[in-house]
Amino acid sequence: MTSKTKQTKEKDTKRDDSSAAASQISMPALTSLLEEHRQSISTALSADLRLAFASLEAKLDTVQATVTDFGERIASLETNANLTERRIQALEVPCSTLAEACAKI
Repeated sequence: MTSKTKQTKEKDTKRDDSSAAASQISMPALTSLLEEHRQSISTALSADLRLAFASLEAKLDTVQATVTDFGERIASLETNANLTERRIQALEVPCSTLAEACAKI
């Protein structure tokens, strides 16, 4: 029973101490602490955001380089397709002439 009373008294003493400490903090001191906390959080968030954006920029650069590369490859394929089409059209006339000649024989 005595130990419970001691524990209760110790808890009450701790509450009184914390209440006294809380009442001793002035508004300017509290404002200063909150401002320091805000600045530290702001700095940490800024650093995190910079890292995240740097990572995203690197990924975007990679994607843009890939898109540019694919665009160049597509342009090259289109050029070769047009060249091949012209060559086929140029061969169609002699082939039809040869087919007519073979038909006569």
